[in-house]
Amino acid sequence: MNYQSKNNSNFAWFIPIALLGFDFLVLGGDTSMMEYIIWPSLIGGGVGALLLWAGNKDMSVSISNNKLIIKKNSNEIREYTKDEISSWRVTKDQGKTVLRISSSDKSEYEMASYMLDLSGFDNAMKTFLS
Repeated sequence: MNYQSKNNSNFAWFIPIALLGFDFLVLGGDTSMMEYIIWPSLIGGGVGALLLWAGNKDMSVSISNNKLIIKKNSNEIREYTKDEISSWRVTKDQGKTVLRISSSDKSEYEMASYMLDLSGFDNAMKTFLS
């Protein structure tokens, strides 16, 4: 394996914890309103974290010997050989990491994720395509 992306989707579960911390800061020392503020934060933050985690948990990008493998979820996996790739681009757009692969047949594939860390991908692609 020449390159493997890092998936940080497990950090989504810190959202409810951060919301609870914010609630305690807002409430100060007053515990009379806790039950009205904590439950909505736990439920809303938990649902938000679940949706974020579920949408990003399977994403990965890897370069292995002679193939670039992009996995969006368990059903959508794209594989590219050196000859099929004409260009690539990794950008940040509104907090998302966006990977675009342009094929030699002029088609383009795009994957965006809040939790995918593609540090080192550019160097790995340069090595892969050379």
